[in-house]
Amino acid sequence: MRRVGVLLAGCGAHDGSEIQETVLVALALARRGLAVEFLAPDVEQEDVVDHSTAEAEREAAPRRVLAEAARLARGAVRALPSVPPEEIDAVVVPGGLGAVKNLCLLPPGRIGGGPLRPEVASLLSALSERRAPIAVIGLAETVLARLQDRPLDPRTMEVPAAEVVADEERRTLFTPGFLGSGNPLEVAEGIELLADRLAGWLGAGPPRPR
Repeated sequence: MRRVGVLLAGCGAHDGSEIQETVLVALALARRGLAVEFLAPDVEQEDVVDHSTAEAEREAAPRRVLAEAARLARGAVRALPSVPPEEIDAVVVPGGLGAVKNLCLLPPGRIGGGPLRPEVASLLSALSERRAPIAVIGLAETVLARLQDRPLDPRTMEVPAAEVVADEERRTLFTPGFLGSGNPLEVAEGIELLADRLAGWLGAGPPRPR
């Protein structure tokens, strides 16, 4: 069975991984017979946000990305860099501001302006070198841009939520998730298409009936 790593950046749209995108990804992969491995760096997250206001809680106790990601993974999350890249056939990175804040290093005053964290770069570079698929959703496009050492392409943010951008040569996929629409049906459609393309590249079967 092919194994797909779902790389998490915490839990929550404003300071971690986008919860609904993560759940939709895990479901879409499982429906195609792909084994899901939840992964996360074991580092302190950049900030703690009150999601009812989208404001950082300045006096909040620090939280760790791995522990917060375990909320989404129901406890079954593996720490980077303890995951040998050869165990993973592909990686999907859900969106959410945590993809920028916690998977990238942050120079002062420049959210997302820094490189990938070393443990994130190590895993993704190893997959990229052997042309294993890397798929990103929404703000996780920042992660892909850092990996490829290129600026963000503003045109990707204009892609409709129900569509996928595929780069056959680099074996990468992008769908905008909730950056493209607030309608979960459209977001789910884009993620299903992403999972279809990913499963095809991995030689997995078609989705099971819903």
